[in-house]
Amino acid sequence: MKEKPSIAAILPRLANPGPDFRGTPFWAWNARLDPDECREQIRAFAEMGLGGFFMHSRTGLATPFLGREWFDCVRACVDEAQKRGLRAWMYDEDRWPSGSAGGIVTAKRRFRSRHLSFECVADADLDRAARRRGTLAWFAETPLSPDDPIPIPTTEKPIAAARRLAGPRAALRPGERRVRYFVEVAEPSSWYNGRTYVDTLSPAAVREFVRAAYEPYVRELGADFGTKVPGCFTDEPNFGHWRPWTGAFARTFRREHGYDVRDHLPELWKSVGGEAWSRARFDYVATATGLFVRAFARTIGRWCGAHGALFTGHVLEEDTVSRQAACVGSAMRFYEHMQAPGIDQLAEVWNIYASAKQCASAAHQCGRTFRIVECYGVTGWDFALEGHKALGDWLLALGVNHRCQHLAWYSMEGEAKRDYPASISRQSPWFRRYKAVEDRFARLGEALGAGDEVRPLLVLSSNESAGGFRLGPWTPETTALDREQYSDLGELLSAHVDFDYGDEDMLARLGRVLRGRRPRAPRRGARSGPRRPCTGGTTATGARCSRGSRAWPRPPSSTTPGAGSGGSRRARGASRRAPCALRAGSPSPSRRSTRRGGRRGRTGARRRRTASRWRRCSRSRRAGRCRAPACARRSASRSRRRPPGARRCPPRARAR
Repeated sequence: MKEKPSIAAILPRLANPGPDFRGTPFWAWNARLDPDECREQIRAFAEMGLGGFFMHSRTGLATPFLGREWFDCVRACVDEAQKRGLRAWMYDEDRWPSGSAGGIVTAKRRFRSRHLSFECVADADLDRAARRRGTLAWFAETPLSPDDPIPIPTTEKPIAAARRLAGPRAALRPGERRVRYFVEVAEPSSWYNGRTYVDTLSPAAVREFVRAAYEPYVRELGADFGTKVPGCFTDEPNFGHWRPWTGAFARTFRREHGYDVRDHLPELWKSVGGEAWSRARFDYVATATGLFVRAFARTIGRWCGAHGALFTGHVLEEDTVSRQAACVGSAMRFYEHMQAPGIDQLAEVWNIYASAKQCASAAHQCGRTFRIVECYGVTGWDFALEGHKALGDWLLALGVNHRCQHLAWYSMEGEAKRDYPASISRQSPWFRRYKAVEDRFARLGEALGAGDEVRPLLVLSSNESAGGFRLGPWTPETTALDREQYSDLGELLSAHVDFDYGDEDMLARLGRVLRGRRPRAPRRGARSGPRRPCTGGTTATGARCSRGSRAWPRPPSSTTPGAGSGGSRRARGASRRAPCALRAGSPSPSRRSTRRGGRRGRTGARRRRTASRWRRCSRSRRAGRCRAPACARRSASRSRRRPPGARRCPPRARAR
C-alpha cells in the first residue's frame, strides 16, 4: 500500500490544491466543433477552478463522431488542458448508454442486444408461430381463473401451473393455454443512429466496442493516452429492463447451475403456483450478472489497465437493489473491475445513500482510492451554489470523493439548450465565482485522502436475494426489500457507525477470515498485504505484481459459486485462491496468472524449501537436535501417530 503523506506534507498543498479532487464536468459537445473555441472554453474551465473535463458527445453534435475533425478538436483540447494544468478525459459513446459506439458496433446484427419474450398462441395461428425463428420452448400454462386475460410480456400475471411441451403441436389439457417463448433482437432506434443497443453479455460484441470506440484514441493520441488523457468514462452500460439473452446463455446457465433454464422460462415473468421467490429466477439473474460483468466490465477494465488508463463511470439503475437486479444484477461486482468506480446522483432530492456506500465499499475492498459521482443533473437553473456544496458534502462523507458535474454546454443552439440544464459553464452568471466551490472540495479531498478508512462493520448486500423475486422495481416483494435496505442504512448512519457493504459473490471469491484475532486498520506506512512474496498476478498496467499473496481459506460450500448445483470445476477452484491483484489495487488477474499464483505453485515452493532444510540438517535430525520449524512440525505430527518408544526419523522429503 502506498504510504500516506503526513500532515506536515499536506498543509502546504492546501493553499493551492492540485486537480486531483477538483470537479471534472461532462463537457457537452453539442454543435459544430472548432479547435479555437474549444481552447477558449478550456480557459474558462481553468478560471472556474475545475480539474478537467470529459469530452462528451451530446444531442446537437454536428461534427462526425470519431471522425477526422473530432480528433483535431481532441488533440487541441489535450494540448490546452496540459498548458492550464487540467486533465482531458475520454468519454466512450455518442450520447449514452455506452456500448454501441454511436451504432458502429451494432451495424452487424450478431452484436445487437437480445432479450426474451413470449406470446400466447391460438390454434388458428399455430402454423405461423411454429415457423418463426428464435423459439426456445413451448409451454402449457394454467391460469388462476378461466376468465383471466391473456398475459403480455409487460405484465407479470400469476398463473396456477406451467409445464414444458415437447413441441408446438403437443396436446393441451383442459383449461391450459399454449405459450411460445422466444428470443427477440432489439429494434433499430433513432437514439442509436438508426441501429440498436449492443449485446453486453457477449465478449465478442464488447471487444468490437473497444475496437470501435477506444482504440481510435490510442492510434490518434499515441503516448498521450494514459498520461495526458488519464482515463475513459463509460455511461450506464446494462443488460436491459427486459430479460436479457445471448448465444451462450443456456450453455453457461447449465454449466453453473446444473439444469436447463429453458425448462423454467415462465418463472422469469410470472408467479407460478403462488410462489413469491423462485430459484430459477435467482439463478437466471446470477448468470446474467456474471456474463455482463465478465464481458463488459472485465474486458474494458483489463484493456484500460494494459494501456495505463483509468476505467471509470457508472452503470444503469444502481439506485436500489431491485433496479440493479433488473438491469445490471450487482453494481458492486461491476465496480470490482473499474480502476475508478462511480455512481449517478440525479437531481437534488434523490439521495441514493445505498449506492454511494456500495461504490465506496467496493472501492475500499479492491484498493481503489478514486471514486466518482455524476452529479447536479436535472437540477435546473435555480439550483444555487449552496446546493452544489450540500450534495458534494454528503457524497464525500460516504466515501465518494470526485465530482463529475452534469453538464457544461459547448453551445446553446437549437435543442441543446434543453439538454438537462443548468449548464455549469459560461452560460451561468455565477461561473466566475465557482472557484470557491472547487477550492473547498479540493482541500477537503487532499486532507481526507491522507487518512485511512476505518470500517469495522460489514453489512451483507441483498442484491443476490433480490434476483429471486419477480423482476421489476415496483413489485411488492422488491419494494419491501428496498425499504428494508434503506431502513438499516439509516439506522447505522444516524448512529455514526460507518460500514462496508459486502457482495456475497465477491466475498466468496476474494474474502478471507482472520482467525483468532480482530481485524484492524493497517498502521500508517505499514504493509497491507501478507509478507510472503507473490508468485503470480498482474498489476493494472500489466506489469507483474510484487505484492504479497497467500492461499485464502476456501469459503463454505453454500457460498461457493456453483456449489450444490453442479457448478463447474473451474468456478469452484477459482474460489480457493486469492488474487494478489486485489491488494495491488488492480483488476483481477487472468485465469492463467491466477493458476500460477494459486495454491499449487506456492505449495510446490514450500515443499522444495522444506526438503532443502531436511537435507541440510540430516545429522542434527538423527541426533534429535534439529530446531528447524519444518522438522519440529513433522516430528511432532509423527510423535502423535506413534508411541514414544517407537519414534523414528521420518524419511527425507521429496521435492516435486
